[in-house]
Amino acid sequence: MSANSINSISEFLLHAGTECHVFDMGRRLIAIDNQTFLDIENGRAYAPNPRQQHAWFGIVFWNKQSSSQHYIWFVKLPLDEQGLVVTATRNHFLEIIVDALGQSIAQDTEKAQTLPDNPYSFVPNQSLLAQFNALVKHQLNQPLSEGIDKVEAYVQAPQLVDWQSISMQCVADFAHGFHKHPKREALEKALETNITLYSDVFLNTFMEMCENIELSTSVKSIFMGLLDKGNSINLAALRALSCEKTDEKTTRQIINVA
Repeated sequence: MSANSINSISEFLLHAGTECHVFDMGRRLIAIDNQTFLDIENGRAYAPNPRQQHAWFGIVFWNKQSSSQHYIWFVKLPLDEQGLVVTATRNHFLEIIVDALGQSIAQDTEKAQTLPDNPYSFVPNQSLLAQFNALVKHQLNQPLSEGIDKVEAYVQAPQLVDWQSISMQCVADFAHGFHKHPKREALEKALETNITLYSDVFLNTFMEMCENIELSTSVKSIFMGLLDKGNSINLAALRALSCEKTDEKTTRQIINVA
């Protein structure tokens, strides 16, 4: 395989015999289908949520025939003045990975996890990485973090659980699965009842982990009640509500608080 024989990142992964899922990691964290990603990287479609004049992607791939292990590339591609990917830079990235990996990814997927230094890879911050990992787990039905049960227990009885023993990743896993939790209504009621008992650190982290999730009416109402923080806006609550579709009530309350 040579850089001249492939025309896209999608094609490289396909020729390597991998399956992959792609996630947009710009101003939103969302899953996108493989055809959409192909159109974006070929400059035929706009990046859905550009940030800092780049399209940001998390690409999860694996080779079922050789391993069940999943691997990730975090890739950012520059956009032109129209908001389309600069295909020349995408091609440069392809040259880098083909020169470094050749066809070895087909036999040794693990080697592809560590790419050589290049201007297109990035490392997400801790918050975004936790949210990304949680979304991937739920999308691919992977096991959730050990200790996620502590989050549920803390939500229900904060006085009985040490919040400092709860990791950010556990909170992210819990938040991303909250909408389909079998005890969701009871947990929402507990969240409303105990809202003043939670550690500020835990509560702010939980709201932060909700920023890319569509909230239920109950949870949205709880977070809206936290927007006003003295003489300022509660930024964690604002982040939690930022994923909501245009909502006149939410907009009006934010304006009033501001």
